[in-house]
Amino acid sequence: MFKKSVFFLILLFFCSLLFAQTKTADYVLTKEEVISDCNEMITYVEAVHPFFLREKKRKSEYKKAKKEYLNKCQESQTVWEFSKNTSKFLTFFNDGHTHLGLSCSGFLEPVFHYDGENLFADENPVPVTEINSIPLSEIFNLLDILYPAENIMCVYKNYELYSRNIDLLDSFRKNDEKKYTLTFADGTKTECKVTEDPKTGYSNEQNSIRLEDDIVIIDYNQCNDDLEWQFVCISLKSYLMQGYKKVIVDVRGNGGGNSVANDKLLETMGMVASFGGVYERFSKYTAQMYKENYGENKPTSGYRKWKTDIKNQQNPDINLVVLTDRYTFSSAMDFATCVSDAHLGILVGEPSSNSPSSYGDNYYFSLKNSGLSGSISHKYFIRNDPSKNDELLLKMDISVNPKFALEEAKKYLKK
Repeated sequence: MFKKSVFFLILLFFCSLLFAQTKTADYVLTKEEVISDCNEMITYVEAVHPFFLREKKRKSEYKKAKKEYLNKCQESQTVWEFSKNTSKFLTFFNDGHTHLGLSCSGFLEPVFHYDGENLFADENPVPVTEINSIPLSEIFNLLDILYPAENIMCVYKNYELYSRNIDLLDSFRKNDEKKYTLTFADGTKTECKVTEDPKTGYSNEQNSIRLEDDIVIIDYNQCNDDLEWQFVCISLKSYLMQGYKKVIVDVRGNGGGNSVANDKLLETMGMVASFGGVYERFSKYTAQMYKENYGENKPTSGYRKWKTDIKNQQNPDINLVVLTDRYTFSSAMDFATCVSDAHLGILVGEPSSNSPSSYGDNYYFSLKNSGLSGSISHKYFIRNDPSKNDELLLKMDISVNPKFALEEAKKYLKK
């Protein structure tokens, strides 16, 4: 299978990259600096992103977004204002791998959950209506500008995660006060602490494997093809040889990594599945990146499109269940998609914030004057079953609140 950005994807949900240390959010860029960085951003996008090869019918839509971006970058502005204008331009692509990195030096301590209508803090059943006296609608409107959304689950994820970003909340302030207060629908208020750990979605725990009765449970937290993953696969093979037939692979909160780890897991279970194909966009920027980082020689222009010789192979002796949630992303989402499309097992939980066919593999950039950094996709991955290529959400076999997905999977396997 293909390789999707090994390390950056795992961090993508949270801070991504930070403002360059020499440029703070309130640093004022000159008109000339703004225009220069704006043109630099457009140059990178138009040279790197596969959108321009795949979606020619939307050419006029892109021209409109580009014109709007250029118009907003004709005057002096702060780095923060420029980052908002640039982010809005990048969200046009609805690509979770293409966006600007924004500062997030801390998060409000309560874990938020957005259910499509209301935002809740921890286990409080009363919805949050304001943060620091800012209506949630205003915060959500800003988030829609700053962060891309491939599907509705990504919108939910953005709202519940980034509305806790204290740097974003501080952008609404007119003073230096550092208190953070939640207002609830019943009129009550509570003051929040700040933590560096977002405590949701991304898991930095090690990959592990364990037995519960007659079920093998794999906590697949990072798609890393390392010694730790080899141990998991060797242990799994041993359990299967001992006669265990029920396997749960938990990719809730897995932000992605190297899809080779997916292949090794499937191979250990006597299964095979791959993605259906890929578009790869070539440019002088990606050619330099591959040369410097991997010693590979890539073309400096053009593109390549190929289909994979799909040879799906199920193991009828194994009853496989994969757990997913809105924080399952990139290569972890690839794993769930291949399992579903190749009919290797069932999916339990909720869809990923990443669409089953999606852009990926990043070129990383840094703008000269503002110091803003980010990433741009240069590939487009086509799912195992291309007949479903228009689906934005990966369908679940058993839809359930991901908090209860593990218990639901155990019930299913005990039938």
